[in-house]
Amino acid sequence: MVACLVYEYLGSFDLAAEAYRRGGMWQEALYAAVQVPLSETEIQELSISLAEDLVFNKHFQEAATVHLDYRNDLEEAAKVLCKGFLYEEAMRIVGKSEACVESPSNVFLSDCTS
Repeated sequence: MVACLVYEYLGSFDLAAEAYRRGGMWQEALYAAVQVPLSETEIQELSISLAEDLVFNKHFQEAATVHLDYRNDLEEAAKVLCKGFLYEEAMRIVGKSEACVESPSNVFLSDCTS
């Protein structure tokens, strides 16, 4: 944690982002990555890596947040929530998406029953 703050203080946001990622501090890692600034592709790669780490550590809600906020991937967010047995939240995010307006029994939730 101290190293991350030192890197930030020195303006080395690339090193800070990596240190935060290694420390499992996904919010801080994404903040520092944006400050670098990383390209959109690099942000996508980082967010995928962070989401995978979060799922591995059973932080399903946080992984879904990364998928939604940084990847705009509703389907993957719903799958992650279902994997963590967070069905109500999966239904909520799918239900509020414009993709569900025409079909309330959206295919995104099919993984919840598998």
